[in-house]
Amino acid sequence: MINIVIQLDSKEALTLLNNLVSGKQVESARRRSLKKTATWAKGQIASLMAQDTQIPRRAFADFRIKTKALPDGYVVWFGTLPIAAAYVGNLRQAATGAFARDYFWEGAFVATMKSGHRSIFKRAGDERKPIYEQAVALVTSSKVIRQVSEGTGAILTTKMAQELRYELFRQGRSDESV
Repeated sequence: MINIVIQLDSKEALTLLNNLVSGKQVESARRRSLKKTATWAKGQIASLMAQDTQIPRRAFADFRIKTKALPDGYVVWFGTLPIAAAYVGNLRQAATGAFARDYFWEGAFVATMKSGHRSIFKRAGDERKPIYEQAVALVTSSKVIRQVSEGTGAILTTKMAQELRYELFRQGRSDESV
């Protein structure tokens, strides 16, 4: 599990902005900009991991990446456990093993469990049981998380400026210097 914490630390800038807009408007802009930045980070992680691993983006966006609001920011959580072969792509049985997209497991087989779950399994030994579901390890996750976390500062600044302009526009004092 890897977390990215997104916070707006510039208290001095926020107090200066109180002269232009009310504290409630600044807080509203801060909350919206933090949420938009967290959503951006979630999308970037999903896209970059999908490019690096050739696993569909939905496998990351639906199951692996979550955002949580904190009193002073957001946390983007990314699960780093391996992804089951069922979520990697189309499952195909071959003579010597099984494929899920471009990943291959030698000696494995495609099976559907009683619950309806279809995946790739491999026997632990020569016996009939136990069998283990096969998965793909996420080895590039730390590089992607580092890359996204480095970009969150610039995105947060941009989003905060946009939200403050919106608050000024809503108030009727459109000031282009912000």
